[in-house]
Amino acid sequence: MIGKLRHRITFEQETRADDGGGGSASTWANISDTPTVWARVEPLSGREVLFGQQMQASVTHRITLRHKPEVIEAMRINFGGRLFNIRSIRHIEERDCWTELLAEEGVAQ
Repeated sequence: MIGKLRHRITFEQETRADDGGGGSASTWANISDTPTVWARVEPLSGREVLFGQQMQASVTHRITLRHKPEVIEAMRINFGGRLFNIRSIRHIEERDCWTELLAEEGVAQ
């Protein structure tokens, strides 16, 4: 499995900051305690949906990496500038060795 981990990914988390006008602005920042890691990124399926009179395409990916218990669904993945929203997390065989993420590219959080 280790030889198949050939993609570099970075985890990002949304932060909110006061915009000075009574509201807040949302930004995404790299997770400092989860640096860029090696992973296997595999596309699984694609679809197009008509939403608000616009076609939107999305692609589902399986992303496998060494066990990372700190990863949560509220994070997203940056893979070479491509952004993936994490939809589910599975700890393979519950042995704390491998984590498998189902992530979607091309749609809003």
